[in-house]
Amino acid sequence: MARKTQRETVWRARMRPVRVAKWLAVIQSGLLHAIIVTSLYFGSQVLDRVLQDTDASASVFGVLLGLVAGVVSLAGIVVYFRWRVFSRLAAWFDTDLAKVSYRAWLGQALAREPVGYKPMDDVALMREFMTTPTATAFFDALWIPIYVAVLLILHWQLGAALAGVALIVGLLILFSDLTTGFSQTRAAQADIQERRFADRSLPAVGAAQAMGMLESITHLWYRWRLRAVAGLQRGRERGQIFSILTMLTRIIATAAVGIWGVHLVFNGEMTAGQGVAAVLLTWIPLGPLERLAFGWPELRRTRLAQQRLMAFLAPVLQPKPFKEDLPPPRSEISVDGIHKFGATLASGALGRRILTDITFNLQPGEALGIVGPTAAGKTTLARILVGLELPDRGVVRLDSIPLSDWRPERLGPHVGYMPQRPSLFAGTIGQNISRFSPKPDKQAVVEAAELTGIIDMIRTLPEGFETEIDPALGSFSAGQTHRMALARAMYGAPRLVVLDEPYSFLDSEGQAALTQLIARIRNRGAIVVVAAQNPAVLAGIDHVLMIENGEIVDKGEKSEILRRMTRSA
Repeated sequence: MARKTQRETVWRARMRPVRVAKWLAVIQSGLLHAIIVTSLYFGSQVLDRVLQDTDASASVFGVLLGLVAGVVSLAGIVVYFRWRVFSRLAAWFDTDLAKVSYRAWLGQALAREPVGYKPMDDVALMREFMTTPTATAFFDALWIPIYVAVLLILHWQLGAALAGVALIVGLLILFSDLTTGFSQTRAAQADIQERRFADRSLPAVGAAQAMGMLESITHLWYRWRLRAVAGLQRGRERGQIFSILTMLTRIIATAAVGIWGVHLVFNGEMTAGQGVAAVLLTWIPLGPLERLAFGWPELRRTRLAQQRLMAFLAPVLQPKPFKEDLPPPRSEISVDGIHKFGATLASGALGRRILTDITFNLQPGEALGIVGPTAAGKTTLARILVGLELPDRGVVRLDSIPLSDWRPERLGPHVGYMPQRPSLFAGTIGQNISRFSPKPDKQAVVEAAELTGIIDMIRTLPEGFETEIDPALGSFSAGQTHRMALARAMYGAPRLVVLDEPYSFLDSEGQAALTQLIARIRNRGAIVVVAAQNPAVLAGIDHVLMIENGEIVDKGEKSEILRRMTRSA
């Protein structure tokens, strides 16, 4: 409960402009309906006097017509400014949350969590809802008691009728929510599952085609899609029934008030002007309820979107305790008693052990090879060293400062990292190597390309560094992608370089270039960490850390490690 309260507090703080806009809408709606009610009441008095004066000239009717035109114009101005508030609120909402949503979505992928839910879609959904008539219907519905009070003044039976009809329509909307809510919630969950399955399927589409799996995979995806569409359709169809009932109720209620008003006029209990006003005072306040009924499915979808956004963005919106005055890193990195576990089990117990009590220190210019079999924990340790993951126990320090104290934007330029499966972003080669810097150092881009031995390949391209990369089309081979990702890691002369299985896609020429690269960046004082399965390929590395099942089984000079391995063989 405390966590939920904190999450809601963070969300409310971010949504303060929304609350301000809502209060503005309340005030504007109050002004609008005050104009309508006052003009109808005053107009009924004028109409009665005109009808009683048999000698009334055409000018009197002209004045009455002018009064109507003036009231309508004034009401139109108020409505315009209210819509303008909501339009700008929608623009602010998208501007404020789109960027943080995209960043949080990328962070979900960094944390290696299932990526299926895209908060940007919910931001767009909420933005679009703010510009619909349903968004303002609630603020108009708040003033129904005022219309009931005015009708009670005209005749108690008409006021009671409007109150009863408003209650009936409110119950219809409530029943609509109860009958469609479950279907829409299930549909939203199925939609997320469908998108998650689609995202996970895309990288393996080549293997699926080769082995005749596409039909089976498509069928499985289609099952999720059918669940989402069926749930939405059921919700819409049920909602349409209640919407139609609401519309018919409004029409019947207005007609009944008009007929009963004629009866009251004939009996002398009301004037003709009051009868006309009574019809309008019944028709107008039921309009917002009708808009709510027709837009209720979208309103519920928006509420679900808000709940998902609140849960997803609350951790991102909370301020992080980073230190802002840290100098650029220049000295050692120390790893002290690192433990890392997998995802917590449903029982609350810790997940499987990934790393156990990993400890080592590296000075500027030193290079460490992390060696071990598949699933030994090498990749997890590499991710921890660059701050992509936090250890469950222990600490990583850079210049005697815990890595968690560094703001990623401040530490990132001093870190070169190449993951085990490197990939490039849509953009030019130059943009990818320069890490999409808004003000890239062109000389540094060229130096990084030269350092990794990819400059000759880039120069053979017609557009050179301006060549566009389309990851979806596979513009470059795995080896070329690998070396461009390596150049990206070298951009800006980083002080800490972590390479995860860098030899995987390199030929002998590429491996020789990598050996020279390690030597050059060590000479300028950078710390180098390379993860690999076989210590024999670690050219240019002087220290080796061997791990199995997440534990250190041997460490020391590479020559000694190789000698011990040879003896044990």
